Amino acid sequence: MRINIHFKRYLILALFFFIFSCNPSDEKKTYEYQPFSIATIEINCPEKPPDTIYVKALALTNIPPTGSKTKMQAISDSGIYHLRLYIDRPVKSQLSVGDNRYNVILYPEDTSHISAKMTESKPILRFSGKGKMINEYYLEKKKHLGYTDIRRPLNKPINSAFTYELLKKTTDSIVNKTHHFLTNYLESHSLPQWFVDYEKAEIIYSGAGFKTSLPHANQALNYFEDSVPADYYDFIEELKIDNQKAVFSTHYMWFLNDYFMMDLPKEEYQSLSGFKRVRKIKYHILKNSKKALSGNVRDIYQKTLFSDFISYFSDSSKIASLAEKFKVKNYSDLMRLANRKSKKKTEMLDLQQGDTIPNFYVINEADSLISFDKFKNQVLYINFWATWCGPCLNNMPELNKMIGNYEENSKIRFLNICMKSEEDRWRKTLKQYNLQGMNLFAKGNWNKKISAYFNIDSYPHYTIVGKDNVLLENHTDKAPGVKKKIDSLLNNE
Repeated sequence: MRINIHFKRYLILALFFFIFSCNPSDEKKTYEYQPFSIATIEINCPEKPPDTIYVKALALTNIPPTGSKTKMQAISDSGIYHLRLYIDRPVKSQLSVGDNRYNVILYPEDTSHISAKMTESKPILRFSGKGKMINEYYLEKKKHLGYTDIRRPLNKPINSAFTYELLKKTTDSIVNKTHHFLTNYLESHSLPQWFVDYEKAEIIYSGAGFKTSLPHANQALNYFEDSVPADYYDFIEELKIDNQKAVFSTHYMWFLNDYFMMDLPKEEYQSLSGFKRVRKIKYHILKNSKKALSGNVRDIYQKTLFSDFISYFSDSSKIASLAEKFKVKNYSDLMRLANRKSKKKTEMLDLQQGDTIPNFYVINEADSLISFDKFKNQVLYINFWATWCGPCLNNMPELNKMIGNYEENSKIRFLNICMKSEEDRWRKTLKQYNLQGMNLFAKGNWNKKISAYFNIDSYPHYTIVGKDNVLLENHTDKAPGVKKKIDSLLNNE
């Protein structure tokens, strides 16, 4: 009898260890949104690096829909360094270590641990803690695919030779390749189920969002001249619009925005500006989301919309009324967002043709502060671009050729203003593409002000400005298509 009792105890103990070793607590844990939670990245540098390395991190939040950044920190000696940023749920962050980019999973009110050996060529990272499995997956993904953010290969191929059908095939190929890597990885590795759902959603809806928004972007920026095929949007029928498993995905939320905007006639909101335009779009999206979404997805999505919209209001009774309209019950954690934006200011700065552009400041390649008023005696063709924007980079050879045609013409000046980018990457890109014209960089809050002045919502963005800083044509054509307009304008000077 005693042997049997010991044997039973052994079986129970063995079963206990088997269950808990094969099913880590993180596998079955369900996560929720926790807006404005602190996440920490701890970097342990056991050896002094050969040279000073700069590190920083970025994560996208859904509530509110924005980006959370850390300040750049210099690593010049061995030791432990911390980067802290606000997040709203478990989310992929981008960690920059020098010129190298990595993805690191972050959890609310938690620390991600990294051991980093700084070599002369490339940092060697080792992960530990709760996110170890996921972070190692990201490393392998970058190693095999060359990217972890699918937007990079999606944006890269756009040029004037493409058609909608060809871009759909290219996009589907990239999505399938990325999804295939995840499937193969899971055959020999374990990942938490919540993360698998999150990663699948990031892959699927990034491609779907890209295809959904492309016609509108092409209409504004004229990437290529093809017309939208009648069956172009058939791919949406295969998508799950109300996807409870995708609730953490930022790409899913972006796709929903584009999807719910599709039946809003362009002329109904393009004729509006500033806050009136924002309100028209938000209420239209809200109406459609109430019909199409359910459960947790509907609650989160509507809270996302509310968290962005609340920033235009200060009156508590009006905010309470908005919360009721957006079906948001608990919003005390979002009150810090109230009155962040000015409705009046938004309307005033959405300039129209013939308006005078307010002065602003940017820096040049010598790191000197340049006033926009400096150019008021010339006609300007302004190229607003970003280092991460594929179409911006693709058009630079044509832009260089066009600028070369006006070398002897003092009536016109070509300005390339880099927006929402890292300064070191801006300088490297200028050398790589030998960008002609005057190269300028928008720092800090000037990004927001300039975007408001010129109503910039995507890149590249091209503008023609006349003498005395008068706006002549916003959202104008790219090179070489804009050359006829420039010649006509200069001939009438």
